[in-house]
Amino acid sequence: MRMLGAMTSTDILILIGSIGIFTFAAGLAAIATNANRSSRHGREALACAAAYLFSAVPARMLTLTDTLSQKDARVVNGLLVFVFLAILAQIYSLHRLEKKLNLTKSEEPGV
Repeated sequence: MRMLGAMTSTDILILIGSIGIFTFAAGLAAIATNANRSSRHGREALACAAAYLFSAVPARMLTLTDTLSQKDARVVNGLLVFVFLAILAQIYSLHRLEKKLNLTKSEEPGV
């Protein structure tokens, strides 16, 4: 495990990038929960993207501290992307199905 004083410039860039990704994910999550202009499916897609980014940051941080190898981090991120795309495909297919059935906002179940 690396100590803070022994960080290289590359490690500092990884740390700054991770903070930026986390901040971006927090912004997406805030938009997903507070934006009323978007459709339900748009908000769900934003929340899904935020969840992916929130999940990718710990892998970067574990790589930074040498707890997780670069190869393992790539595998974890690849699995995360696969799950993210599978969830987005489901959201898209539900959106298309609702459009096909002509469900309006007032007819949505649970609204």
